[in-house]
Amino acid sequence: MAKTLVIAHNYQDPIVHQIVHQNNGIIGGTTAICRAGKEMRDKSNGTAVICSVAFMIEDFVTLSDGRVKALTPIARIKDGKYYVSRCPMIREQGSSLGTLKPKVIENVAKKYPDAPIGVNINNCVAIKAREEVSFVFNATKAIQVLEEIARKKESDVAVLVGNTNVNLYVKKIIESKFPNFEIVSVPNSLQCPPHSQIGAGDIMLTWEDAVQEYGKENVGIVAHAECDPYLIDWILKNGGKISGSGGMFSAIKNSEKPAHIVATVEGLPKRMRNEIPEKTILSPNVLCPNMKFIGGDNGWWVKNAVKIGKNDGEVAGRLIVKNLSYPYYEFEYVGGGRVIEKSDNSLILGPCEIIVDQAFIDNAAESMQTLFQ
Repeated sequence: MAKTLVIAHNYQDPIVHQIVHQNNGIIGGTTAICRAGKEMRDKSNGTAVICSVAFMIEDFVTLSDGRVKALTPIARIKDGKYYVSRCPMIREQGSSLGTLKPKVIENVAKKYPDAPIGVNINNCVAIKAREEVSFVFNATKAIQVLEEIARKKESDVAVLVGNTNVNLYVKKIIESKFPNFEIVSVPNSLQCPPHSQIGAGDIMLTWEDAVQEYGKENVGIVAHAECDPYLIDWILKNGGKISGSGGMFSAIKNSEKPAHIVATVEGLPKRMRNEIPEKTILSPNVLCPNMKFIGGDNGWWVKNAVKIGKNDGEVAGRLIVKNLSYPYYEFEYVGGGRVIEKSDNSLILGPCEIIVDQAFIDNAAESMQTLFQ
């Protein structure tokens, strides 16, 4: 049987996490998926079944230098167009307050020609591969990178491209430490729809109830940087932590407090309840439908992808990242795997291999190294 690694993002459904555990795989955040790609780079004939939105699979492929066969468990074809689980911040589907266009980077590079430009990790690899991009970041890494730039006075301005709430959080931290250093955030109002559903008032009420029950010293709170800026400020003032999903999991696992509020997408809180049962986990119960799509039908599509990966079977199709603008992909129908025709005349098929053009790999891999520094 072929060597197959099964990986799932923290925001996946518990049934997907269960399948990963059964196959001795990896559950983690976006950076953990990137790290797995980097670690598999020198392992020949490897296959990875990756249960996440598409950009994370692209990152895995990029950091493995395209040497690992990466499968997404499920895709959909309707009216001659293909659909794969994609982050709503970069998918042009009208479900985000904005969508990052390549033109945004072109324009900001012209306006600030000498400024380093960082791109949020939650973007297609075709965006990360652009020559204008200096580094790829999550909130934690952005703070580290920008502190170094400001300390060395390599520039007096830097540009962050991506989720507006993440950018504003980083901007507040950096500019409070370095008042003469400016952070420019673009575009305006680019949000994560699920994290935008988390109401500050609901979290505050949950906090008050938890403090009344457990005592203030026994209640922790963590949140994703994509949450509302007002909520993030309130959490920081109350001794909470802002982090990505991997950092949130580690913070609570290592905490001595018995109760925690987790302001992020379900999947992670459910994982915490399953793997850290001694802790009380309170959460706002918001879902990412793009993640949930993968775990549909009781995880059948994931199980199917794992079976085909292990048997080195033929995939249903290939999605090749080779375009600089949306839709980024070109689709090739292969004919293996499984195909189901739905009542709306759409086809559900899987698994599909995601391939990244080598030129994109070469450019994006360099800017993504900041994630590991």
